[in-house]
Amino acid sequence: MKIHHYINQLNRLKELWKKKEFKSAYDEIKILIESYPESARLHIMMSELIQLQKEGSGLEKPLETVKEHLELAAQLEPEIPEPFNELGYFTYAVEDDAKGAIEHFQKAYENNTRHLKETLVGLLKCYIELKDEQNYNSTIKLCDALFPEDYDIDDLKDEWDEMNSSDEEDHS
Repeated sequence: MKIHHYINQLNRLKELWKKKEFKSAYDEIKILIESYPESARLHIMMSELIQLQKEGSGLEKPLETVKEHLELAAQLEPEIPEPFNELGYFTYAVEDDAKGAIEHFQKAYENNTRHLKETLVGLLKCYIELKDEQNYNSTIKLCDALFPEDYDIDDLKDEWDEMNSSDEEDHS
C-alpha cells in the first residue's frame, strides 16, 4: 500500500511541476521526502525545485541546500549518473569550479558507461538467441567502438561465431 501512496504523491508532484506551480510542488516534495528520505530521485527533484523558487521565497541558504540534496542523492544511489551530472553542473556553474566539476562528471560518465555496456550485452544476447544478424552486427560494431577488447563482449562474439559455424555444419 505504501508504494501506491508514493506513486500517487509523485504523480501529483509531476502535475504541479508541469503546470509550473513550483511553490506548491516544493511544499509537496517536502512532505514526500519526510516519508521517503531514502529516495535519491526525490532529493534530485528537491534540488531542482529549490532552484526554481522565486527570489525572496523565504528559503535560507538555498544553494547550500541544493548541494546537500544532490550529495545525499549521490550517496543514496552511487550507481546512477543523474546525481553526479547535477553535482557536476552545480559545481561548474554555481561554484565556478571546472576542476571540481570534472570529478562529478567523470563519475556520471563511468556510471553511464557501465549501464550502457550492460544494455548492449543484453541486446547482443537477445540477437544471438534470435539469430538476428543485422541487429547483432550493428550492435557489435558499436560495442567494438565503445568497449574494445572487452572480455564479456568477446565471449558473445565467440558464441555468435560458434552458433554460425554449427549452423553451417548442419547445412552441409
